[in-house]
Amino acid sequence: MKVYLLLCLKASALFLLTCWSASLSNGEAVWMETIAFYFLAMYEVYKNKESMSVIKIAVALIIGRILLEIPIRIVDFYSAKGSFFLMVACMIAIILGCVAGKKSRMYSYFIGTMILLYISNMWCVHVFDEWFQRVVCTQ
Repeated sequence: MKVYLLLCLKASALFLLTCWSASLSNGEAVWMETIAFYFLAMYEVYKNKESMSVIKIAVALIIGRILLEIPIRIVDFYSAKGSFFLMVACMIAIILGCVAGKKSRMYSYFIGTMILLYISNMWCVHVFDEWFQRVVCTQ
């Protein structure tokens, strides 16, 4: 339980350290946060592989990542819609990092990194721009 809470706190601290990148643009925020959470997940799986299951590590990191956003999303979801894809991208990065950390093989690092780069580029360039224009800018 103590390790679980510590993982949640590490993810929340990492979120606080990287959330300033959203003030630059959402593209930089996606890049910075997904890469940071990907490497945090790989490190934590490598370090805690024997004491916790990989699923528990992933859930703890995801909860720590979204813990600080929950009050904002509950109070005013419409204003927080712009960062929804960023949250989803970070969850995918955590899952990919846990898979890569569990396998501990070169191909898993390579495939996880390539998927992460593809998702970051896809969301930064195409999906986010179209979604943002349709949903956020229309009202």
